[in-house]
Amino acid sequence: NKSAAEKHREMTDKVYSLMDSLRLNQLEHKKVEADNNNKTKKVLSVEKQLQGVQSRLNAEIDAKQAAEQSAREAIQEKNLTDKRMKQIEEESAACRKELQGVEQKLQELIERNRALDSQVHYLSARVEGQEEDKAQLRVESRKLEASMKEMGKERTSYQDRIGVLEERLHQTAVEKDQLRSELDYIKREDFLDETGRTRPLLIHSTESTLVDRLKLNEFLYRAQQGPNP
Repeated sequence: NKSAAEKHREMTDKVYSLMDSLRLNQLEHKKVEADNNNKTKKVLSVEKQLQGVQSRLNAEIDAKQAAEQSAREAIQEKNLTDKRMKQIEEESAACRKELQGVEQKLQELIERNRALDSQVHYLSARVEGQEEDKAQLRVESRKLEASMKEMGKERTSYQDRIGVLEERLHQTAVEKDQLRSELDYIKREDFLDETGRTRPLLIHSTESTLVDRLKLNEFLYRAQQGPNP
């Protein structure tokens, strides 16, 4: 009986020891499981942040591509506008040159008209001469009147041309101002700097530090510093 009781105690001690080990293992398992759950949550949180950053990055890339396309179109439009402005300046210079020539011709015509007026007065003063002189003077007088009439037409034509040229100069000045406004609008709306380059698009986030940790903006900035296609 004594031996049986001893064996029973040993068996009981082993059972309690195994139960203690089991409880410890269960506690350790729960601890490991809780730790794994926390790690899983952190991983999921990081993955979610990464997905958000990736979505914003994709959106920024799409926006950059759209901006680059818009910039290419804007640059083409700017080149056309610059070309048109150059044409306008050349037209304005040609108009001014022609205007100066027309004004000079008009002034010469005015001087000729004054000379003819003087000649008419001179001939009129000689009308009291002989009949032959009178007939000759009348012929010369008619010639002078015809010349003055023709010069009057030329003068009107020159004045009309001056009006047309002045109106054209005014129109080219207005068109030039409009083109300058269009260029300013193109630069402002298509994110162009003064040299015609596209301003870099960067990611800004207040919800995550991944943008800073992964240096995404540095990557985007370098990628966008290449020459515009």
